[in-house]
Amino acid sequence: MRWPRKAILIRLCIYVPLIAYLGWAALQKRSAESSDTAAPHVAPGELPPNIQVIELSREEAERRFGKLPDPAPTP
Repeated sequence: MRWPRKAILIRLCIYVPLIAYLGWAALQKRSAESSDTAAPHVAPGELPPNIQVIELSREEAERRFGKLPDPAPTP
């Protein structure tokens, strides 16, 4: 039996492990995402319970962040 050309064997030695590794990594990522059921579902428009919201007055915001743009006029 005659062996394939050296170039084909080299490509097989490079691409087969590479494709196997990428497939394994994709499966690990998929299983991690599917098993992440501990995070509570948040309805659209709601913030998760662990995020703290801080309200600032316009003066406080200008002191912290500099000059703010004028608010858009309301119709």
